Amino acid sequence: MAKSAAAVLVVWFSLAAWAQAPAALGPGTAGIAPAWHAPRGAPLSLWRLVPVSVPAPRVRLEPAREFSPLPGTARGAAPLPAAFGPPPSVWLDTAPVSTLSRLWRGTLHLPAAAVKHWKPTAAAVLTTAALIAFVDRPVASRIANYDAEHDAKSVSNDLLLIAEPAEAVTDSLLLRREHNAWHTLVMGAFTIGYATAAMEAMKLTAGRERPYLPGDSDGAFFAGGNSFPSGHAMASFTVASFLAYRYPRHKWVAWVGYGLATAVAILRVTAKEHFPADVFFGGVMGFIVGRCAIVCR
Repeated sequence: MAKSAAAVLVVWFSLAAWAQAPAALGPGTAGIAPAWHAPRGAPLSLWRLVPVSVPAPRVRLEPAREFSPLPGTARGAAPLPAAFGPPPSVWLDTAPVSTLSRLWRGTLHLPAAAVKHWKPTAAAVLTTAALIAFVDRPVASRIANYDAEHDAKSVSNDLLLIAEPAEAVTDSLLLRREHNAWHTLVMGAFTIGYATAAMEAMKLTAGRERPYLPGDSDGAFFAGGNSFPSGHAMASFTVASFLAYRYPRHKWVAWVGYGLATAVAILRVTAKEHFPADVFFGGVMGFIVGRCAIVCR
């Protein structure tokens, strides 16, 4: 699952870079792009793209002459492309630190919060236990179509690795007037990374067997497996929850995000990669992580 999470981040920022890139430069035209290699702790500078020759479309980098403290402005240079908006001058210092700090504080306070909000905690625990005891094995034993399993696995991977990053980039572009799009993507990327680390720790602790093991699909715990919880479900619901709480005034963001996450969870069961309890618990934990990245203090 760590490889899948890495692929999510690569696709996420690849789509972001593609959307941010200015249109192809023709003869006599120039564009602006940020410089990412500023000294640590120093404000990010801006660079001008200047055509080298005509009609050759190649360009070279030349530093702007004078900088303004206002985001995205530089005297003697045109404004930055409007796609994602200007990257904050200290985004590398603030976004990861603040996001990881909220997630870590939320993790430390999770036991106390679970006791305080005992009703949803009891509902999640009892539902997971009921799925393990009465649902998991019957469902796994009834799935025996290899072609359908293969197709479901392929589609679930496509939804997680392509559709959800594309949704995040699209949402951040459409709603960039509310929040800086680059800041949103950086926060989301570190939230996914944190969720992946937590998921791997839970998998290692539970050690549940996968349902596809031939002749042994009882889903035993502490048997060296990695089925519980579902990493796909946890990552999908992390993205959905993060976006829903990032843009609470736009209900369509939540509908699209949770719809994609639910589809991924169902497909992981029909692909016989996970038991129903795995995807349910993974979805609950993903919802908590995504929410905490925004509201935990």
